[in-house]
Amino acid sequence: MRSRARKKAAARTSTGARRRWGDILPDGKEQYELKRHALLEAAAQLFNERGFYGASLGELAKRLNVTKPTVYYYVTSKEDLAVQILKLSHERAERLHEVAQTAGLSGLARMRAFVRVYVEFMTTPVGACTLQLATEPLARKYVTHISATLHPIDEWMQAILADGVRDGSMKSCDGRMVEFAILGALHWIPQWYKRSGSRSPEEIAEGLFRVFAGGIAARGGTGDDVESTDRPVGVRVPAGDRGV
Repeated sequence: MRSRARKKAAARTSTGARRRWGDILPDGKEQYELKRHALLEAAAQLFNERGFYGASLGELAKRLNVTKPTVYYYVTSKEDLAVQILKLSHERAERLHEVAQTAGLSGLARMRAFVRVYVEFMTTPVGACTLQLATEPLARKYVTHISATLHPIDEWMQAILADGVRDGSMKSCDGRMVEFAILGALHWIPQWYKRSGSRSPEEIAEGLFRVFAGGIAARGGTGDDVESTDRPVGVRVPAGDRGV
């Protein structure tokens, strides 16, 4: 009997750990993360609509059709919920850093990719919530998380602008004012963007980039001749979601 049990244990060891239900369903850890992310997305949308102080975990539970204790299984408080949203926002914003450092593209082409990724980010509940929480009178620990997400973006954009001037794809300009103009337009997107609208995030990004390129492209260009990239970029927005 013991010999048979040892053989079974050895077989499990040699073939690797096997999931319950095989590979058909996610394992427990993956299911936990999927549910946690669904909760954070729903909470971000609730904060966008009600504000941090106007939202409640009870309303969040109703929106998700779960019990309030279920919500507390993933977060300890509304404050913890805000911190987790901001951490998720920071993880997604790191994609902007990757774009800013893309090799083999001109500064103007990198700006095009940067705008596209940023628009995709700002048209998600989590991206919009980062700006929403930035306007709330929050405790210093939340401001720290917000700063960790938004402040590096200044440096990344300044690097792209400087490289664009150096490689000749952009004309010499006041980098700080250009940054204010571009980020101001991008940060305003959550105020008017609607998923049910007629334009996709990609179309909005391209339209905004052409406006920006008209002011910063060298030789009076409009961005029509800027090389693109086939690399997948950005935070993906579910199919069917549309802008204004």
